[in-house]
Amino acid sequence: MARRFNQDAVWEISAGMMQAFYSRPATLDYLGSLDEGITFSLQALCFCDELAGLLRTLWQGVRIDADTLALGLAGEVGPRGNYLAQTHTAAHCRDQIWPARYLGPHVPLSMSDKPDLELFERIDRELAGIVAEHQPTPLSPAVREAIQNVQARTEAVRL
Repeated sequence: MARRFNQDAVWEISAGMMQAFYSRPATLDYLGSLDEGITFSLQALCFCDELAGLLRTLWQGVRIDADTLALGLAGEVGPRGNYLAQTHTAAHCRDQIWPARYLGPHVPLSMSDKPDLELFERIDRELAGIVAEHQPTPLSPAVREAIQNVQARTEAVRL
């Protein structure tokens, strides 16, 4: 088992999430955990979130109806025709898209102003932004008081 977020961890997480695809559990527990749950990684959690988005898209399935099948158009174009040039294809080509952040096909980097980053660097860059900008929701006074009471009782027992 991988002890840190590296190539081995990516494989283990991917294999575990693929197993979740087939078993369709009620919850996906231990996301972000490594080394059999002993270690937690924010990078692994970001990667798990990416794969959970893929699972949600796959679990939705593919819509099959008269419009998506387009049997009339298939008859017109024929077996050797160009389906990609059809308006119907253009209208439906993005119906089942999964909006990946780290994986998937992207514009070739040579044709874009995006830096050529490895998977780990892309995750680290996004994670740094999340950590820098995140502002947690303040706890209500009642919750803060309950926490302080637990702390006071714990300290009294220790003494």
